Amino acid sequence: MMMNLILARHGESEWNIDPSAGEDSALTMLGLQQAELLGTWLAAIFEFDRIYASPLVRARQTAETVSRHLGLDVEYDDDLRECHQRYQHPRPARPVSGRSSSAVLPPSYSSFYQQVSRAADRIVGSEPTGTVLVVAHAGTIGTFVRTLLGVHTIIVGTEKAATHHLRWSDGRWTVVFMNRVDYLVPPDTTISE
Repeated sequence: MMMNLILARHGESEWNIDPSAGEDSALTMLGLQQAELLGTWLAAIFEFDRIYASPLVRARQTAETVSRHLGLDVEYDDDLRECHQRYQHPRPARPVSGRSSSAVLPPSYSSFYQQVSRAADRIVGSEPTGTVLVVAHAGTIGTFVRTLLGVHTIIVGTEKAATHHLRWSDGRWTVVFMNRVDYLVPPDTTISE
């Protein structure tokens, strides 16, 4: 059994630019361009079996844009929503000398972890196969990765419209790449250093 799991963050949203726009705001023009570039790249690299997404506007717009490139319908999952409370600081930290990842999860993070775990259980299932895309939010994606790897003491950075690729094979997860964004530069653009 093998599964390729691609986790993608939504493009830039109005809320990313101006928090007064509200957490459930639409993509900016740049965010829409990022979603198009993401869709073009994903269609060229992978053949997807399913797409899941958070129902929040910025993730929905990103997923719908990408889905046009992939020719698949999007399945929305409420448990892929972003956390509504800050949990970065109360998340467990690993002692410098410690090697164990069995830290006790603080309540604010624990409830979000349980939410994301439900989504992961439905999406990955007991027999993970195929190629699956999940479009969600930075916190959701980081928690999804931590949940699959069973390590809640790491921080997973995720830029706007970035992707992470994890592969399930031989009874274990392999991290293929993290926080990839090179496809966000249009091919006809020259970058000067």
